[in-house]
Amino acid sequence: MKKMKILTGAGAWGYGPCATLRLLLREIGVFAEVDFVGESVALDFALRHKTQFHRVFDSYPTIQENYDLVISVMEPDILLWAYKQDIPSVSIDNLYWMWEWEEPLLQSSVSVIDKEESFGEIRNKLQHFGEYFDYSVMYTLAQKVFLQKFDQGLPASLEGFADKIQFVDPMVDLSYRKALPHRNTILISFSGMINPYVTELDLIVYLFVVRSILREGLDRYGTGHEMVYAVHESLADTVKKVFRTENVYALTHPEFLQRLDDCLLVIAPAGMATMFECLAYEVPLLVLPEQHDGNYTNYMTLYRNGVSDAADWEAFPELMLSTRVPEARQFKIEDFYRRYMDELTGAASPLLRELSALAGKTLGEIATADASRDFARAQTAKLSHVVGEFKGVQQIAEAIKGLVQMSGF
Repeated sequence: MKKMKILTGAGAWGYGPCATLRLLLREIGVFAEVDFVGESVALDFALRHKTQFHRVFDSYPTIQENYDLVISVMEPDILLWAYKQDIPSVSIDNLYWMWEWEEPLLQSSVSVIDKEESFGEIRNKLQHFGEYFDYSVMYTLAQKVFLQKFDQGLPASLEGFADKIQFVDPMVDLSYRKALPHRNTILISFSGMINPYVTELDLIVYLFVVRSILREGLDRYGTGHEMVYAVHESLADTVKKVFRTENVYALTHPEFLQRLDDCLLVIAPAGMATMFECLAYEVPLLVLPEQHDGNYTNYMTLYRNGVSDAADWEAFPELMLSTRVPEARQFKIEDFYRRYMDELTGAASPLLRELSALAGKTLGEIATADASRDFARAQTAKLSHVVGEFKGVQQIAEAIKGLVQMSGF
């Protein structure tokens, strides 16, 4: 039986889509020859894990191969490319609950896609229908769509695509989980900061906001623990200067998980991959202020399934703006960074003082390995009905293997 040839791509939104793709590669590489195409942090990821790919491309015009299947992890361009080439495709959407599209619009939007136009021209036309509407091709163009499930049904806007949608468990790599982890590390993650909608100044402002919030708590409770700052490599020198530390690392995904297993506490934005990984490895998570406009929705969508009353929210500590400032729930990405700049440059900020106090309280409560385990197990217990067995990647691989068999490979 010859190997299927698959082209893959991942969205350049931090490392969540890349982490999902990395896990999938281990499963589908057994029966398929897998290539990659992408840009920005997704391309960085592929080059750092290039032994898992047959070829890595940095642009679509350089692709000379014919493929049997295209797999998109939240990457619209690769689905547009597959459509232009008449190649079947599947997509994985880790953020399906965020979309506020209307089903009739989804169905009719296909008519504006012209195979002769460039990706940019097609994306621009789709974005006239609404924010992030270019991501709608995950449903309109793909033959199969996999959704990382929560404890809720399909949104009404996506019911017209129910025949091509399959829910799967959360996608987490459990292979680095030890029976008796050491639990002495506090990991602060900025790994997902790079995305197309933030500027270099935004990133620096954000780092100073986080330093202002965490400084007193870390000074008081961080002594005696290993401090690890996980960053995108382009930010390593900046983070060293802002936090006055050399413990700054551009970790691969396996290295991140190895560190995670020995963590007392992770301090990171509410990325969906990060939240699931912390739950799977039973590590408490303190949620940082929003890096982008999806963090609040991520947090609320997951954790509200484990909350029965207001007091339960204490099990999921967070430092976000949107839980304290109602209008922030409608902010676009640039609005968050303007607000952070205002908080830093104005008079002594009551908001930053409030967040600093909460950060210190959380660090104090999780200062020992036993306290960390108890806190994490309480979080996981509240969400056990949601997270299942973290076998989503295996479920997707089995479905793709079924496509392989149906195709005669």
